[in-house]
Amino acid sequence: MHHSEGIIEYATLISNLVNVFASLGYQHDLQTVSNMRLALEKLPPDLQMRWNELVTNGHRQDSSLEDFSDWLQAIADAHERRLATASRGSSDAQRPKQRFGQRQGNAGSFAVNTGTQRRKDTPGGGNQGVSNERWST
Repeated sequence: MHHSEGIIEYATLISNLVNVFASLGYQHDLQTVSNMRLALEKLPPDLQMRWNELVTNGHRQDSSLEDFSDWLQAIADAHERRLATASRGSSDAQRPKQRFGQRQGNAGSFAVNTGTQRRKDTPGGGNQGVSNERWST
C-alpha cells in the first residue's frame, strides 16, 4: 500500500514545478527525458510501472512533465478520496479538511532546486542568497 500523503504532496510539487517551468517559458525542460526520468524515479515501483504501461499502450513516447503531472494529479485525487473515506467516523473527521493544492508542511524527500531566493530578514536588509535542496532520493 502506498503512503497517500507522500503521493499527494509529490503530485503538488510536480504540479508546481510544471507551472513554474511553463510560466518561465522553459518548454524544453518540460519535454526533456531526463527530467521525466527524475520525476518518475521518485514514485513507488508499481506506480512507475503504471505510468510506463500508459505511455507504452498509448504509443506516446513523447510524453512530457505536463502529461506526467496530469496523470499523477489523478492518482493523488484518488488517494485523497481514499483518505477522506477512511477518516469518516474517526477523530480526524473533526478536523477541517484541506483541499488538494492547499496542503502545507514538509514534502518529505521530494524537494527541487528552484534556484536562489533572496532573504529580506537578514540584519541590515541584506540580500544573502539561500539555495533550496536539490532533488533528493
